[in-house]
Amino acid sequence: MASIIPGYNYDIFISYRQKDNKGDRWVSEFVDALKDELESTFKEEISVYFDINPHDELLETHDVGESLKEKLKCLVFIPIISLTYCDPKSFAWEHEFKAFIERASQDQFGLKVRLSNGNVANRVLPVQIHDLDEEDEKLCESIFGGALRGVDFIFKSSGINRPLRSIEDKPKENLNNTVYRDQINKVALAIKEIISSINTIDKKDSEPPGEAIVEKTETTSHKRARSAGFKEGYGKPKRRTILVSALLLAIVIIVVTLIVFNTRGGGKQVRAGSIESVVVLPFGNYTGADEMESLVSGMHTCLISDMGRLSGLRVINTTTSNVYKTANKSAHDIAVECDVDAVIEVSVLSIRDSIILKVSLIRAFPEEETVWIGDFKEEKSQIMNLYNRITKQIANEVKIELTTDEERLLAENREVDPDAYDAYLMGKFFWEKLDPESMHKSLEYFQMAIEKEPEWADPYAGLANSWSMFGTLFRTLPKSVTLPKTYEYLNKALELDPNSAEAHYVKALTAVWTEFDWKKGEKAFLKSLELNPNDALCHLYYAHLLMILRRSEEAVHQANLGLKLDPLKPLVLGLYGVVMRNEGDNQSAILNFEKALSIDPNFGFAAHNLFDIQMQTTYNNGEYEKWFELWEKKTRALGHWNDEGREAVLKVFHEKGLLSAFEEMFKMNEKYGNGCYMSGAIKAERYIRLGKYDKALECLEKDFEMRDMSMTYISTDVYIFNKLKDNPGYIALLRKMNLPLPE
Repeated sequence: MASIIPGYNYDIFISYRQKDNKGDRWVSEFVDALKDELESTFKEEISVYFDINPHDELLETHDVGESLKEKLKCLVFIPIISLTYCDPKSFAWEHEFKAFIERASQDQFGLKVRLSNGNVANRVLPVQIHDLDEEDEKLCESIFGGALRGVDFIFKSSGINRPLRSIEDKPKENLNNTVYRDQINKVALAIKEIISSINTIDKKDSEPPGEAIVEKTETTSHKRARSAGFKEGYGKPKRRTILVSALLLAIVIIVVTLIVFNTRGGGKQVRAGSIESVVVLPFGNYTGADEMESLVSGMHTCLISDMGRLSGLRVINTTTSNVYKTANKSAHDIAVECDVDAVIEVSVLSIRDSIILKVSLIRAFPEEETVWIGDFKEEKSQIMNLYNRITKQIANEVKIELTTDEERLLAENREVDPDAYDAYLMGKFFWEKLDPESMHKSLEYFQMAIEKEPEWADPYAGLANSWSMFGTLFRTLPKSVTLPKTYEYLNKALELDPNSAEAHYVKALTAVWTEFDWKKGEKAFLKSLELNPNDALCHLYYAHLLMILRRSEEAVHQANLGLKLDPLKPLVLGLYGVVMRNEGDNQSAILNFEKALSIDPNFGFAAHNLFDIQMQTTYNNGEYEKWFELWEKKTRALGHWNDEGREAVLKVFHEKGLLSAFEEMFKMNEKYGNGCYMSGAIKAERYIRLGKYDKALECLEKDFEMRDMSMTYISTDVYIFNKLKDNPGYIALLRKMNLPLPE
């Protein structure tokens, strides 16, 4: 029986080691069950190649390559991954698994196909019957080109690692909680998704060649077809026979098309007016190289950054956009969730010496409609100019009138060394993770970029931003170490590029939370937002500065702008929650802190603020027992106190009461230091509770001398320092810091 796709001999090829089909004949039973399931899943007859030969290889007199050549011409390859399958010496591994991957990578459909839901699937569909040793897993993934993604048939229990059987004696003991019948169904449905998508591509391939090319270069409006796949011919041969005259005509059109999109971008038909906001979805990696994923991710970040320079277009930031990388949602649904007018899809078709991208602009309302498709090709060294071209083209499509400065910035010629660009993208990739370990990696990659391209400003701004994080957000290094580095790289970035939005952003952060220079900070924030009005964090941190200066309405306005730009970024949600807390809107603050923690349960900033609101409420209500319960949970969750110090405080509270427990906190802090951590602001707050205002001021003065970032908030309503508003020492401190007095 042939495949349902002409030119293929089988729909499915089952590859396995004969060792795994002895005894209870697990593989044979699996194949029989799968065939039954396929009959109820497909309308067509699906052909399955399964060699029941009891030998593990063809005879020595056979020509292995020729014998398997035709059999391997199939749509879906299913390897039965076992403890014995991952063996480079085995027949199945060398002449089936590796051979199919090589063959499929070169045929007209490619090794990976886009499914109807927009996701991408590999035509190798692993069925795993054992948990692998780490060495075998790495070996398998090195050939597979990434992590194994298939369907597990593993019975896992204490001391047990075997194939899942169709009838289990004690199914409840299976730690994986999988059911054989359900797993068979999953395999059949996965096969149907892959074959249906291939079938869709095949039908599109069967269109007349002239018409197909015209569709590519003169795109008309149409509803978005997420199952279309990407088979535009970049290095993939066509299957159909073409008449010589038609072929010559097609070649002429293709050459003209490549010349056009290499200089201007792709074709367009329908204008996309009334689009004022967009989300750029994570790029689709169709290069066939999974190891390029981090670079593709970095390209996505950089395009968003470049498009963010358009003042007339609201562009959703990277973190929220990345949520939709694997989401099975339509453009319309994504646009509704992000509150935008349109969605931009980008497919990366090549990332070698030349970058080849396909960009689609999809209007979401009143229904999905692809209003423009652009094909772009550029040498890798010119990638920064490619972003400019794409941004300018999209601005033209959505009828945005560029300002003089925007025209000038988008007209700048920017050329970077390809290796430096790769390193910079990796630095951005790790910086986005916002944890100390990843931040160290970002430093390494930014430094590599500078070594390759010492006159490029962006990596210096990246270094400055990374170093500043260690001294402010993470507080893992003293400012005596971080500040010289921050200033060194920041000044270099501004020297090389006075129009670097990121450099002015870092300058603002440093001015406010280290130098306590509010005018300098506001000027830098405004300059950064002028250069990139779509930077969510810049809006939020500017909102905090306005909050510090007690300019409440302006602070809320900036906070709302930032939240709309990246509503699923935990740090954005946390910063927004603080602004709401300062406004006295605890309900909104709690909702945003909880949302941040639902995205990242380990996000300490949100947890800290959430605990503080709850503790302040219980204290004001006189619920001191509950206050100490929350204090205990907070210190455990954030790791601020050791067990000895915590138990000592709780013991004193139960024996002597609230105020004595506060006194005990100071004793434990003096005894254990950072083992029982209390910031200067917290110490001051505890002393205020005790009525020791002079002691509270001593703590604040000490933090001022150390330029601790928490000092910037002492005139806000976040802390209880308004109880000191009539204290001469507190008033003098605020005046020394050029901060307004609390009302």
